[in-house]
Amino acid sequence: MSDYDRNVAARGFGAAGTAAIDAGLRAYMIRIYNYMAAGVCTHRRHSLADFNAAVVTDASARSPG
Repeated sequence: MSDYDRNVAARGFGAAGTAAIDAGLRAYMIRIYNYMAAGVCTHRRHSLADFNAAVVTDASARSPG
């Protein structure tokens, strides 16, 4: 089922072409994952700042502002 194109050797594509495509895809996906990780980190920082601004930590339960 995973061998959906059995005539790939007849067209002249080889392991060298596949390796080049794999390297390019890997570089692209690493760039995407790094971009997503930066977004998650930014979201975490903003969420933590909002939480700290909303939570009362004073013993008298008064708002600091």
